[in-house]
Amino acid sequence: MSRAAAIVIHGNEVALIKRRREGRLYYVFPGGQLEDKESPEQAVVREVEEELGLKVDIERLMIKVLHRNKMQYYFLTRITGGKFGTGIGPEMQGLYPPERGSYRPVWMPIANILKENVVPREVAEIVALSSRQGWPTDVVTLNEDELH
Repeated sequence: MSRAAAIVIHGNEVALIKRRREGRLYYVFPGGQLEDKESPEQAVVREVEEELGLKVDIERLMIKVLHRNKMQYYFLTRITGGKFGTGIGPEMQGLYPPERGSYRPVWMPIANILKENVVPREVAEIVALSSRQGWPTDVVTLNEDELH
């Protein structure tokens, strides 16, 4: 199943989900699986609201990552409303079993994105570079299965 995620930037910070799972600490871009008959665009808007409590508009598709034969879509978004940290998705309310780990929305300075364990690393690298040099004009396509 495909996954859609958001690149949500506010000032010099990016919104991420801080995860603790099986003794690991890492950060992911807010997003999740597409539901039945849902487009990647619809999924990313829904997921950002569920996880962050923010309403966003999609600016454009930035990155496509093929991961374990499943496509992941990363969209550059613009905040249009809501309140950060008020997401009511099941993972944010602690409704998942403990083995799924913890989820906490955080703002991370873009300057720190490569100093922390942000995954996928290649997406973090593009965000860090783009914050200094501007976003690529074309969609970046990565095959994570070939990168590791």
